[in-house]
Amino acid sequence: ICVIGTLTATSCKKDDPYNISGDYQLTEAATITVSRHKMPVKIGVSNITSTLCPPNALCIAQGFGSADVAFKTNDGQTTVKVCSGMCTTIPTKEKVNLNDVNYEVTLTDVKLIGSTNKFSVLISLKKLSN
Repeated sequence: ICVIGTLTATSCKKDDPYNISGDYQLTEAATITVSRHKMPVKIGVSNITSTLCPPNALCIAQGFGSADVAFKTNDGQTTVKVCSGMCTTIPTKEKVNLNDVNYEVTLTDVKLIGSTNKFSVLISLKKLSN
């Protein structure tokens, strides 16, 4: 995408071939593989907990949700714990290095799957400037 200003300045945004930034919906029983230019990253979650206020309920406090997020690359595995909501001891954001690229991991949402006592989470992965 190129933008030409009113002066003679030109700015172009090029596609970053190693950027896997995005939002990823995950459940505890499955992993996903995100791959850019043959540099795969497997993402999985475990230890999902939630004390979040259910939809259509009147709660005194918002509660919180947390999960361990594991990233596996050709270089090894990294696991971080992130939290969403009223977090006091668990961070809401963590930094990870995946295939020599730094990212910020955020737990965006934790939802109950039907009436199963199982959860799905929405993880946001954002590339950081080096």
